[in-house]
Amino acid sequence: RRTLVIRHASGDRIVAMVQLQIDCSIEMCKQALRTDPGAAAARYLLGKLYALDKDYVGAAREIEAASLQLHPDLKSEAQTFLALARKLGCLAK
Repeated sequence: RRTLVIRHASGDRIVAMVQLQIDCSIEMCKQALRTDPGAAAARYLLGKLYALDKDYVGAAREIEAASLQLHPDLKSEAQTFLALARKLGCLAK
């Protein structure tokens, strides 16, 4: 596991690096779902990443699909994220 060390970077550079990490993580989740479409953990993480990327419709879609298969301990967290994504999606219009 690699750790990203940021030294003397501008705010714009840090934002760009975080966005790159989000984009790479989204692609990894999509690859995992191509391999195993029933992978609830990958689908849930993809939904959370979409929310970070301000794709609230995509976030709601993925979290809702994942919540049917999630471990009971994560279902309440998933419902919270789902409600938030739906609310933010309405506000963004």
